[in-house]
Amino acid sequence: MKTLMRAAANGIVTAVVFVVAVYFVADAASGPLLVEGSNGGLAEARLVGAVVFTILGGLISAGIAYLLRTRPRAELRFINICAGFLIVSGAWAFSQAHDLTTGIWLNVMHLAAAAPIIDQLRRWLRSR
Repeated sequence: MKTLMRAAANGIVTAVVFVVAVYFVADAASGPLLVEGSNGGLAEARLVGAVVFTILGGLISAGIAYLLRTRPRAELRFINICAGFLIVSGAWAFSQAHDLTTGIWLNVMHLAAAAPIIDQLRRWLRSR
């Protein structure tokens, strides 16, 4: 049986690879991803920020999986919670994006980050 940390690490590493790939494809396809800056101006979404948020999201997801591990239907509850967070983060990404294309790319990055993390942690919950 895979440990929680191994499942989380596998998901996070895969997610980081996917996010980096999407970031470079997005940059090549549509130019810099411009978002609303903290000072009201525009800022470019940075790759390091995407990687840091992917790692944090994976660790938070592992914590949620850990807390749900003994609950009935833990796998379904975990997927529902993650889906809720994805919807909220997707709406936030669109609200911060300078244009529609950036909003779409940011959401593709969210999905690229979430899919392997959720899958690995879902499998870990199922094996319990």
